[in-house]
Amino acid sequence: MWAKFERIQVNGRSGAQAITQGTTKARLCNVMFNAGKGTIQVQAHEISPPDDIDECAKALEIAKKIEPNVPDPA
Repeated sequence: MWAKFERIQVNGRSGAQAITQGTTKARLCNVMFNAGKGTIQVQAHEISPPDDIDECAKALEIAKKIEPNVPDPA
């Protein structure tokens, strides 16, 4: 189950940003997007939180850097 699930675009590709119910306190966020015949998932996890980092924003930032290097969705 998702504590948060939002459909997003990663450089124009359909994707999603999600936080599972069991990880809300762990400060962990996933960004996924279509790639080739599968999905790329980027997970950002803050190990020692200073409270000013948005894990979902960081995961999206990384996903946008990866996206140009993966196959187009089938």
